[in-house]
Amino acid sequence: MSGAGSIGTGFLSLPTSASELSLGQNPVFGLTNWTNPAIGANQNSQSYLNVSYGSWLSGVRSFKLSVGSNLGSYKSGYRIRHVSLNDLEYRTDRPTDEPLASFGASGTAIDFHLNKSWEKLNAGIALRWIYMDMYTENSQGISLDMGGIFSIGKKLKIAVSLLNLGTMNAFKSDNPTLPTRILAGISTQLNPGLMSIEISASGEYNSHVSGIISGLAGQMRVGKLIINSAVRSSDNVITLSGGVGLSLGMYSLNYGLLYGTHQLGLPQMIDLSIRLP
Repeated sequence: MSGAGSIGTGFLSLPTSASELSLGQNPVFGLTNWTNPAIGANQNSQSYLNVSYGSWLSGVRSFKLSVGSNLGSYKSGYRIRHVSLNDLEYRTDRPTDEPLASFGASGTAIDFHLNKSWEKLNAGIALRWIYMDMYTENSQGISLDMGGIFSIGKKLKIAVSLLNLGTMNAFKSDNPTLPTRILAGISTQLNPGLMSIEISASGEYNSHVSGIISGLAGQMRVGKLIINSAVRSSDNVITLSGGVGLSLGMYSLNYGLLYGTHQLGLPQMIDLSIRLP
């Protein structure tokens, strides 16, 4: 078994919600994104509850629960995310018909986030506790996220975020490394007729990935309907994603789907958000 484990700290780079999946982990917009702690600073709702569930590649399952409310002039909240992979087989170098044991692996992250909105700037931070386990081994650590979104005029936004700054303790003899991520993006908004369209270009550096990940994303709102789409490209993989959302008063339901040239499956996520009075 490797020091990083079968789940590894890479679960911190996976999308956490349907909108995040369908928008290609965009740092500029998407109400339930974890890719920028500044997102959501200017939401009108005082309190919210969001639940997400999804399936990822190789049978990985993901669950997220987040709650938030106003804290004076700030918006604050707690989020918990759990990613698991079951039915792993333990084998040695000696060939056998049956595995010596079956086990699971999982990663859990719990964070407290705080953000604030000014006239042209949204800024936020998130402090996170991380735990991962596989078979008889486990590791835990802490990390810090920070980010900002700057508005130029009424329709142009520029965003930057820095994620997963922290350390993990030893996983047996190895110390897992966190996927340090730097994201930047720019977006513009169009309003043809009754529609509202936001288009964004972004780039990401991830210490666990070779090269820069570039992306284009778009979100179209028509009444209560939201349609998301995105394309992302790295050195070895191109992914296409999309999704739909429906806003019904205090409830919002979102679905996201991703297709990649890795041909390893179709990750899907669905989430429900409730805006509380």
